[in-house]
Amino acid sequence: MTSTGIAVFAYNRPDHLRRVLSGLKQNDVGHLYIFVDGARNEQDQKRVSDVREIIDQIEWCRTTVTARDHNIGLAESLTSGIERVFEDHERIIVLEDDCVPAPNFVSFMNTSLERYADDERVMNVNGYSPPIEVPDNYPYDVYFTYRSSSWGWGTWRSAWENFERDPLTLEELEQKKNELKRITDKAGKDLYPMMRDQLEGSIDSWAVWWSFAIAANDGLCLNPVDSKVQNIGHDGTGTHTGESDKYGVDLDTTPVNELNFPQEPFINNEINSRYNQFIVGNNLRKLKRYTVDFLEAIGLWQKYKRIRK
Repeated sequence: MTSTGIAVFAYNRPDHLRRVLSGLKQNDVGHLYIFVDGARNEQDQKRVSDVREIIDQIEWCRTTVTARDHNIGLAESLTSGIERVFEDHERIIVLEDDCVPAPNFVSFMNTSLERYADDERVMNVNGYSPPIEVPDNYPYDVYFTYRSSSWGWGTWRSAWENFERDPLTLEELEQKKNELKRITDKAGKDLYPMMRDQLEGSIDSWAVWWSFAIAANDGLCLNPVDSKVQNIGHDGTGTHTGESDKYGVDLDTTPVNELNFPQEPFINNEINSRYNQFIVGNNLRKLKRYTVDFLEAIGLWQKYKRIRK
């Protein structure tokens, strides 16, 4: 089996990171790549130092640590970190510091990455699965969608080569709107608006462009029916997340050798529709909040409300 690099991205949440590392310790992990961004301001410095101290105390596996001396932001930290891991490995598993893995997470990810390694249609493996209903007669323990999730995921170097930061200008996005929406809407009607907001600067998300790369290449994303990751970042501590329990799931611990995978990837329209409804509804609410925050920050929110009236 081709080796897989496991990467953890951290910043200023020591308590969250402890839980993520505790979860990983229950998995079969021999080596971790850990990337820690530098403090954004003086207030963050103590928490960033605490995070680095926790990492220095890891004794249960080998570690390769990249600790930044200045803040480069999540998008740059993550994309450059992925490129670093791909210098050594053909495959990668990614966890951020608010994504707690189940004891079978690494095994599930490795099994999925191995099983579909030669199928170019499958570009991403998601570890998190939202709390949606799957039909009782659905015979498999995984399903496929057109949308990636950044909450515990994996991919192959060959698939990641399709990723590009800011592949379009705002002008190109508007000029090609109809063409692009035909590509992106199958992955969720929120994706095109998120691409626009990313280019306008009202959100900061690397994951928008990974989702776009998958959609543009007719790629598929594998998801577990029962989530292998629990996101604990919706407690108001995250840079890009608010406070919510909509995403709560129970972690599955079923041995991976008991899971049923389809021989060929396929889209179950009913599951895909429910998945998109869940993701799109929550993302559009977040987009509205981010846009309001951005307009308030630059002093234009009251003016915008008057124009809308």
